[in-house]
Amino acid sequence: MFNEDLLAALQELLEASSTMTSGQLPSATQLERYQRAREWAQRLLDREERAKNA
Repeated sequence: MFNEDLLAALQELLEASSTMTSGQLPSATQLERYQRAREWAQRLLDREERAKNA
């Protein structure tokens, strides 16, 4: 399940980050989407790291 969650989070992060690298200023909604996607991916990585160390 972790791999599926991580893949989904990374896909969302990739899509959201495309706006950040397009050369245009992102809208507030696009910036929020990117920030949420980044936080989601980070939470998954942190959770996996804690599981490895437990």
